[in-house]
Amino acid sequence: NDLGDDYTAIHLRWLSGQCPWRVKKLIETGLLDTAASCEMSASFVKDILKSSGRLNKPILLFTDYQRPDIVERLAQDRTIGEQVKIIPKASMNVFGEMMLGMLSSAFIGQPASTLSTNIGAVRLAFGYDDSNYVFLQQNKKEGTDKETNEGSDAKWIENPKSMCSMLK
Repeated sequence: NDLGDDYTAIHLRWLSGQCPWRVKKLIETGLLDTAASCEMSASFVKDILKSSGRLNKPILLFTDYQRPDIVERLAQDRTIGEQVKIIPKASMNVFGEMMLGMLSSAFIGQPASTLSTNIGAVRLAFGYDDSNYVFLQQNKKEGTDKETNEGSDAKWIENPKSMCSMLK
């Protein structure tokens, strides 16, 4: 096991093409202010990892394999590519994905996926309230802490109206 116990889990789902539509609905409700989670670009992921001090930690990616271009971009990125470990399609199953996401040191989820929101909710129950990145919004007060609005450079923060935040 080359992951150790300190890794970031990324749950990437395209949802048979439904991701943009579902995320648009979440934006309309005010839970999100960006569709960046559908594309999960390397810059989006790096912004999250950098602000949480996790840029050089292992990254475990589990995906529905419907967008191999996104997986490839993350794996080939010059900054994070070496850290990315992709679960082979043949090894994928819901229970394994849930456990890997729940036990990760940080979790970047797909807000349009019920599996991501469930993982985020369980992580909160475990006490991982500051390392969930599911219902993200841009930090309007960049340079401030997401709780106290003091001293952080986080570009993305968990929306305080999201299910994951309400469970705190």
